Amino acid sequence: MKTDIQTDTKEFEKNIDEVIKQNRTAMTDIIKKTAKSLLKYLAIKTPPNIGKATLKREVYYRPIIPLKELTSKEGYNGKHANQYDIEAWKNGYKYKIPNTKKGAARTWQAVYARTAAEAKKLAFIKARGISRVMWGINANTIGVEIPKEITKLAAKMDPSKIKTSLNEIAFEGEGTDTQSIVTTNKVKEIEAYASTAMGEAEPIAKRYMDRLIKLEMKKRKDV
Repeated sequence: MKTDIQTDTKEFEKNIDEVIKQNRTAMTDIIKKTAKSLLKYLAIKTPPNIGKATLKREVYYRPIIPLKELTSKEGYNGKHANQYDIEAWKNGYKYKIPNTKKGAARTWQAVYARTAAEAKKLAFIKARGISRVMWGINANTIGVEIPKEITKLAAKMDPSKIKTSLNEIAFEGEGTDTQSIVTTNKVKEIEAYASTAMGEAEPIAKRYMDRLIKLEMKKRKDV
């Protein structure tokens, strides 16, 4: 006797497909949350004020040097006037604001102001924190929430200084079995400390991702 048994596997395959889809969706959510964590700590681990979520007020200002003291015989805080300082003092300027930027070609050495109010305005660094901001200012374009450690800094900056082209971020393989988010900070000065920032931020984000995966596994097990 010959028996032919046929089994309809369509429903089973449908259920398997649904599980795979749920797994991929869950992983997409985990990766996006992990990316937010990574961007947060990349910003925090980047100068100035390394390790702090916010910047001290004083780092937003370049030093203001009174020319009266600078051009005196005693000088100012161990500094003495150069020919440009002396010329500025003779022309009625009262304050000097030096360029303190490091790691990049300087387009100017110093500017001068006639009043304290003008000096304070010139001393304000409009792009302060740009290296932090450009780790993830474009994160929302791939569905990742921008960390407040970045948005708050960006809100204080001159809008003209926020060049979004300095941050490239992409979600590779979204919704597949191999998913990853890649961010690139293209601020020139970042080269000096990017490796250190990544070395400290990545392990923190990795531990966070491990916790999220364990929570997801526990949720599946409880169900």
